[in-house]
Amino acid sequence: ENDAQIMDHNTTFPGWYLDRAEDETPIYGIPADPLSPDRPMQAKIALHGRKDPFDPDQEVRPDVTEDELQELRDTVQDWIPALSPSLDITTSNSKACLYTMTTDENFIVDRVPNQTAHTSKDINMWCVAGLSGHGFKMTPALGEAAADLVMNGKTDLPVDFLSAKRFSN
Repeated sequence: ENDAQIMDHNTTFPGWYLDRAEDETPIYGIPADPLSPDRPMQAKIALHGRKDPFDPDQEVRPDVTEDELQELRDTVQDWIPALSPSLDITTSNSKACLYTMTTDENFIVDRVPNQTAHTSKDINMWCVAGLSGHGFKMTPALGEAAADLVMNGKTDLPVDFLSAKRFSN
């Protein structure tokens, strides 16, 4: 993820996700928490899914550019006109958010390969990964699937397409 912005505003609104047909990068917002003692009137608005690979062990986190901030402001003005300009939206903080994602943007739910114990039994070790951002809302179902797999070796939930084997080519 390459950019996110937290904006001050005088109202609250629901969480939202906008898949813009004219732009491959969706935009989303998370409402202000009116019970937050530190930021009761701030909401997060961000671009989702920049395709720029980033290695946090090798690179310095990129700064959010003024063009990216302006894209967010323009999108809010175009799609949520009640929030601008009459509410005097200001940027209070911005930083690049980093996602862990697979190349196909789906999760991995699979047994860890080549794991054997000192006996002939397989170690029952599973991997559920690549969940940043959009995976958060899927964690109840993924947790259920992982528990089924660990306890029973199978699940009724449709997770076969999330096998790491899809990347073996």
